[in-house]
Amino acid sequence: MKDPNVSMKFLFEKSRADSYIDNECMHSCYELVYCRQGTGYFCFNNVNIPFKSGMYVVFPPSSVISESGNLTVCDYLGFEYEYPGELSCGLFEDDRGNILKIIELMQCELKKHTDHSDKCLESYLKILIYTIKRESENSLTPLSQHNSNLISEIKSYFDRNYDKPINVSEYFASIGYSYHHLRHSFKEVCGFSPNQYLMNVRIEAAKRLLLSTDYTLEEIYRKCGFNSVSHFVANFKKSTNKTPTEFREERG
Repeated sequence: MKDPNVSMKFLFEKSRADSYIDNECMHSCYELVYCRQGTGYFCFNNVNIPFKSGMYVVFPPSSVISESGNLTVCDYLGFEYEYPGELSCGLFEDDRGNILKIIELMQCELKKHTDHSDKCLESYLKILIYTIKRESENSLTPLSQHNSNLISEIKSYFDRNYDKPINVSEYFASIGYSYHHLRHSFKEVCGFSPNQYLMNVRIEAAKRLLLSTDYTLEEIYRKCGFNSVSHFVANFKKSTNKTPTEFREERG
């Protein structure tokens, strides 16, 4: 079997002492980002990917990527790869530390930079690629599937907890995302903003209670997560063009 044609474009380590948000960038080559320390997330072509220590992400060429995190130390490796069949791209866990060991060997080779360093780096890169291919079954989530899985989990959380007070921005922050990035992805998948989806769930729950129980409006607004009776009535009318009382009276 013929070896792939590979070449390294860049390799560097970056440490951040505080929280950060990096602007979008794009590389024409493959990029591997290895997280040694900290937590954060990448926004890749409007797909949101959380990461933490011991994980790495492989991005395909021409990916548009932004990054944010807290107290991170990450390695960034750019490389070209030509071979029949695409390289596995996605989020991976380096359970045995094999990927990190190869990256560290490459970093050492860059530092000493002898006459044979270019060939050594090419060999290490090939080993790295073969290791990624071998361990691709450990991919946590392919990049193309990550958003739909994440949005499904968020919708499920809203469906289960609509009766509780939920600050959507704070909830997203608690699972490692900014509202700004995730709002666009959520609307793209669901057709609604996160806040509108949650409101729709609450309105549907209120409809069920209005039609099947004799609860007062005060009882219903509490059971459905509204802030007050006036908040409940205003949003119910906005959604249905009827007040809750008018909607109930129509049940006959």
